[in-house]
Amino acid sequence: MPLIKNLFSLIKIVFCFYFFHKKQIIHYAVIAKENECLKRTLESHGISQPYNIQDKRFLRFMALLSKEATRFIQFVSPHTVLYTWKTYCHSKWNRKKRKPGRPPVSKKIKELILSMKIHHYNWGNQRISDELKKIDISICKKTIAKVIQNGRKRGLVLPNGSWEKFLTSHIKSLFACDFFTVDIFGFRRFYVFFIIKIENRKIVHWNITQNPNIAFLRRQISHFEEQYPESILIHDNSGEFKWFPYEEYDIKDLAITPYSPNMNAFAERFIRSIRRECLDWFIILHEKQLRNIIKEYMHYYNFFRPHQGIGRIPEGKPPDRMGKIKKQSVLFGLHHHYYRSA
Repeated sequence: MPLIKNLFSLIKIVFCFYFFHKKQIIHYAVIAKENECLKRTLESHGISQPYNIQDKRFLRFMALLSKEATRFIQFVSPHTVLYTWKTYCHSKWNRKKRKPGRPPVSKKIKELILSMKIHHYNWGNQRISDELKKIDISICKKTIAKVIQNGRKRGLVLPNGSWEKFLTSHIKSLFACDFFTVDIFGFRRFYVFFIIKIENRKIVHWNITQNPNIAFLRRQISHFEEQYPESILIHDNSGEFKWFPYEEYDIKDLAITPYSPNMNAFAERFIRSIRRECLDWFIILHEKQLRNIIKEYMHYYNFFRPHQGIGRIPEGKPPDRMGKIKKQSVLFGLHHHYYRSA
């Protein structure tokens, strides 16, 4: 009988404890089950428990409060200890040894070799090797050839006869010319001839005609030769340019490849600018009006219009820092020039 009474009392105590702490017991049971599922999922994916430093400090504190907490805490698994030991042994006795042969060429020396080749495309591998010896850098020509070949694959070294290199090396004496048409009232067509300097995008000469023949071109080239002798003139393959006797003048001509207007890009870009910014906004009645409009635009283009390709004005002056800001009308208000008055 005493045993039954004690068992009944124990059941009553458990029931009362469960009744008053039902929410807490259910909450802790759900958390324990979630923790078990999370550990099982991480172990199946081979992922260690993601403890940060704050988590480890909290768990260590709980372990100090009660030794029973250590049953649920696992800072390091045996698998981690074994893996760390094997990794240490492997790194200790299997260190990577440097491959036999010459030491690799540094990045700075590779950039120096590519720079020499880019700026002196007629230099060979032996010449570059000799030039490096002058600054106490000894590299054989085979290594230099490999560096240059890799530079060509990456597009850093262009072919010797590239158009870009030609323009860069002859920029001081390089000019381009072309014709463009303007239709005026009465369905009359005029041809505008111009010559542009590649270095600063300045229009050095222009004229208008209804007959763009070789006789007209002779007068223009003669006037251009007086101002810029020993220059190179880029042109397309139209008849008046193709059959013009350049050998009679102190200039050298350079014809572009047929159907390749991008090789005369500076002249083509100027034609687009003058059409979009000037000629497309007027109905021109006669030749005198056409000359006045083009003359005013040429002056604006050379002295006041900023050029995006070079980031400055072809014949511009240093900007004034003092004075009141004013504006000047260009082409009857189609454009304006802003400046500071003294």
